Amino acid sequence: MKPEEKVILVWNIRDNNNELVIENYEVNRKYCPNFKGFSDGMYGKTNKDDFSDFFNGKYETKVFPNNLIFDMDEFIGRNLSSSYALKSNDSQYNNYVNELKKIYKKYSNNGQLIMPNLTRSYVGDV
Repeated sequence: MKPEEKVILVWNIRDNNNELVIENYEVNRKYCPNFKGFSDGMYGKTNKDDFSDFFNGKYETKVFPNNLIFDMDEFIGRNLSSSYALKSNDSQYNNYVNELKKIYKKYSNNGQLIMPNLTRSYVGDV
């Protein structure tokens, strides 16, 4: 790092206030014993002072919409590729996938599901 230069931290996160995201969260919580929340439960617990120590108390937060678009296979695959997801030999696997399909059918339009997603950035000096 160069002196007098800014540092930027960037995360892509789901919009946890959206009904689709909430339903997806609940299905994962119901079927996946290792599920602790999206991003391993990191978001939803954060507050404006979380990076205060890293940035020596002064930083700026910016949030931008960055929605993700999935067809059904991509949506199911995105869920199944998570470390907490059930594997095909788990007893509840088919029920889990069927619940994900229900979510997709409920929220998709013309073969696309828009997953509300945000890009959150933190800019400051270290």
